[in-house]
Amino acid sequence: MFKRALLVSALLLLCVVPSCVGATKSYTAERFDVDWNLTESGVLEVTETVVFRFEGGPFTYVYRELPGDYADGIEDIRASLDGLPLPPGTGAGQVEIERGTLSKVTWHFAPTSDTTHIFRLKYRVLGVIRQAEGVDLFWWNALPTDYEYTIASATVRLTYPSNLQPSGPPEVRRGDAQIAPGDGQVIWTAQNQAPNTPLTVALPFPAGSLIAEPPGWQARAASARAAMPGFLTGAGAALAAGLAALGALWGRGRRPETAIGPGLTRTSTLPDELPPALAGALGQANGRPSAVHALGTLFDLAQRGVLSVEESPLKHWYGGREFTVRLLDPAPRDLQPHEQGLLALLFTRKTGPTETAKMSEVGSRLVSKLKQFADPLTAELSAAHLIDPQRQATAKRFAILGVVLLLLMLPLGALGVLLVELYGGWPFILVAVAFLLGMVALIMAGIYSPLSDEGAREAARWQSFGAYLREVVKGRDAAWDLRLFERYLPYAAAFGLVEGWAKAFQKRGGAEIPAWFHAATDSGTGSVAAFVAMTSSAHTTTASASGGAGGGGAGGGGGSGAG
Repeated sequence: MFKRALLVSALLLLCVVPSCVGATKSYTAERFDVDWNLTESGVLEVTETVVFRFEGGPFTYVYRELPGDYADGIEDIRASLDGLPLPPGTGAGQVEIERGTLSKVTWHFAPTSDTTHIFRLKYRVLGVIRQAEGVDLFWWNALPTDYEYTIASATVRLTYPSNLQPSGPPEVRRGDAQIAPGDGQVIWTAQNQAPNTPLTVALPFPAGSLIAEPPGWQARAASARAAMPGFLTGAGAALAAGLAALGALWGRGRRPETAIGPGLTRTSTLPDELPPALAGALGQANGRPSAVHALGTLFDLAQRGVLSVEESPLKHWYGGREFTVRLLDPAPRDLQPHEQGLLALLFTRKTGPTETAKMSEVGSRLVSKLKQFADPLTAELSAAHLIDPQRQATAKRFAILGVVLLLLMLPLGALGVLLVELYGGWPFILVAVAFLLGMVALIMAGIYSPLSDEGAREAARWQSFGAYLREVVKGRDAAWDLRLFERYLPYAAAFGLVEGWAKAFQKRGGAEIPAWFHAATDSGTGSVAAFVAMTSSAHTTTASASGGAGGGGAGGGGGSGAG
């Protein structure tokens, strides 16, 4: 008892100590000063000086992010630490500069704690002046827009050519600061800035005094806005035309209501002696085989003495119960082609034939080799005149159209990349249209019924029987005959209801466990529980195999932090 208490105390101490250590590590910016020099050509020369106070630690880096939004580029980036210029690199005493749409500058230094250091960054920004409402407008984020530390004091100084006079007063558009205009300069000061507190400032100049035409980024934004109506109209027209074409193709195969006849009510008797897999395919109204239908065939073969299912006496804590499907008759006669295909995919390995297959592996084998079962089943439906070749071709046409439209996204996306400089992101709306039409076509391919009129009438009968099975599973039919439990089991499996069918039998009680199932225990309740677990395992493995100008904001800003 003492050792256990000591162990628990040690674990609690390990959980608490890191929290205490992490809580002592913090940093603040005693100063964040920004000097801007706006040249006559509209280039902004920036010098940022930040005095960081580190408490606890250790700290090994400081970073600053420089977004390229609302600018035509950032160049000539240089950094220093405590007045010493840093060479490029990723080691201590070096600066790492990552360039791109978002440039990132990282100062690397030896581990330090409880100290103060001065970080200075210089760079030039092109295209900072924009045309807006008859003025040349300077509009910029003076401080980072994403930072986790406090700033005790911030001083932002903008110097501009002495021969220029602003056409309006300086502004603070976001944040809070005092403004001190002067001769050829403006100073903004702020105190006690909380983390992530923005400071966005603006100063207008007479139109044409700094730039004769809008910067590149603003011209592209204006071009994109001008192109927006055309791209929206074109995309809308393409979408409408595509949907209309798909709708017309669907309408040409519309089945007259008289072809099926009056709807049938729920029936508790088998419509006929159709094999479970064919009945299941018809029951889902599209005649397409799936792994669930294979499960119905598996139980049907077990009833006919071809297979047995056994519970493994060994149980794994990580996987629960395991069940083995055993081939009893290696050369059964009078099998349908789809039944032969199922036996082949279950009991044929690369090393040759085998007599056993784990129930947990049935799903994965059906995924990889479903065609061995599905193709013969489809052929049997066609031979029975339950599938219409023309309707089957129409369903295939929907699938081909869907694939072609999705592939069309590739050249449209490449075209969008080429046009993005002129029209922004609007060309990519055509990619979205192709994707949407492609998905609609594939969905239509999946739900378009290839059944013939005779197949549709047969499907209606089996759907009525499937409705009865679902009523039993939900406990809404108290009069169902327990003697039919095993007889209907393969059909319940083919309709995807095998687990609920077994649980309904378990809840009702009184039915016999099929002779082809062998539980690891001989007790009645244990055998029932094992059988229900087997159906649950079978349902899970086959179900998984079956599916599945001006601009809108200021430039500058970015992130900043340390660690």
